[in-house]
Amino acid sequence: MRTVLIILLSIGLSNGLKAQSMKPSLLKDSVDVINYAKKHSERFNYAPNATFRVSYNKNNNKWTYKSATTRSSYEGDCKYTNGCTIYRCVTIQVNAMSGKYTIMKDSTKVFPNYE
Repeated sequence: MRTVLIILLSIGLSNGLKAQSMKPSLLKDSVDVINYAKKHSERFNYAPNATFRVSYNKNNNKWTYKSATTRSSYEGDCKYTNGCTIYRCVTIQVNAMSGKYTIMKDSTKVFPNYE
């Protein structure tokens, strides 16, 4: 009887310790993701006219941050046309539990303004 009680007590304590040792999510909402990306990423888009979207994927427990900006330029080959529109898109994917980046993409496209 005594050994059964000791075994049940040890199982109960070990299960309780496992539940307490689970790591809480580092990034809980979209504001945390934006602040984390600002703090830890040199590719973060600081432009005031940037439009962004933050989404959470429950299947792989990852946050995705996408931002896009447009600007005009008259440099390089753009000076021979009516200028160019430059589109820049930044994609950052962060693991919610560890806070490590899994994807960091920065793409820039140039569209000539022919009129």
